[in-house]
Amino acid sequence: MEGRDTSHLEAMVAAVEALAAEGRAQLDERRVAEVHDELKRMAASTAWKLGHDALRLGELRRQHAAEMERFSEEVRRLTVDAASDRAQRLAGMVDSWRQDLLDHPDLLGPDTDLLLEADFIRSWASSDNLVEERRRPGVTWARYRVREEADAIRAHATEKVSFYTVWQNPTDHDVLVDVQSRMTVNGHLDVAADGAGVAAWFFPRPRAAVEVEARLTLWQLWSDPAPQVVADTRPIAAASAEGGFLGASDGSFVSAAPGPATTGFWVRGGSAILLESSLVVDYDALSGSVDADFAGDPSFNVGWAYATVTRHPVR
Repeated sequence: MEGRDTSHLEAMVAAVEALAAEGRAQLDERRVAEVHDELKRMAASTAWKLGHDALRLGELRRQHAAEMERFSEEVRRLTVDAASDRAQRLAGMVDSWRQDLLDHPDLLGPDTDLLLEADFIRSWASSDNLVEERRRPGVTWARYRVREEADAIRAHATEKVSFYTVWQNPTDHDVLVDVQSRMTVNGHLDVAADGAGVAAWFFPRPRAAVEVEARLTLWQLWSDPAPQVVADTRPIAAASAEGGFLGASDGSFVSAAPGPATTGFWVRGGSAILLESSLVVDYDALSGSVDADFAGDPSFNVGWAYATVTRHPVR
C-alpha cells in the first residue's frame, strides 16, 4: 500500500534478528587452527616415514587444484552465458500467472487479495550479503550473495534474504486464510573442498555443501512479541563436494519460481499478519568454500513477484 509506514515493523524484525544472532556459538578459532596445522604436520611426517615423497605428492595436489579451478570457471562461464535466456523465460512465466490473477480476481476464491508490493527487504544474519534491491509493484528483487571460505574451523550457518509485506483482515470476524507467495530465483551455486594431501588418510576430510530453499513465515501482529510461524519450506537447489588427498568441486545453476504456501491460517478479526518470503541459504564447510551467487550477473537476482491471501470463514 503506497505511503504505508512500516518502520515499526522493520524495527520489530531487527530486534528479533538481534536476539537470534546472540545465540550463535563462538569458537576459539586460533586454537582450532593450531591443532589442525599440527595434525597436518604429523600426517606428513608419517607419510614420509612410510616411504612416500611428500614434496611430489604436494605438487600433484596443487596441479589438481589448479585444474579443478579452471574447470569450475568454465562451468560458471557456461552458466552465465545461458542465464539471461533462462531468466527471461522464468519472468515471462511468472508474469503470465500474475496477469491471470489480475484478470480473474476470483480465480482462487471470491475473497482473495492480490499483494503486489513488498513493504521492506532485509538480509540476515549478514546484511552485507544484500548487494542491491529494488521495490516497486510487480518488480521487486534483491541481488544477493553468500560467500564463505573455511579453513580448519568448520563454518556452518544459515543466511537469508526476506521480502516483507503486511496483510490486514478487512472484517471484524476471525478468518482462516490460504496464503501463497510467488518468488523467482536466478543464480549459481559453487562449492569446493580442498585437497588435504596425506592428512586425508588420517583425519576428517575437507567438505563443502550448500542448500537453498524458499520459505514462507507468517507473523501474528496482534500479539507482542509477534509469534512467528514457519508455514512452508520448498527446496530449490543444492551442491556438495568432499575432498580427499585431492580436492573436489561441484556447481549448480538455479532458475526457479518457488511458491511456498499454507492453508487454514487463523487471523483475528481486524488484525494483521506480516508475510515474510525468504530465500534461505544453509551452508557447511570445513577446509572448503561456498558461493551462493544471486548477484554476479545482470540476470542474477532473488525476486518477489506477488502473494495471494484468500479468506474463509471460521466454522
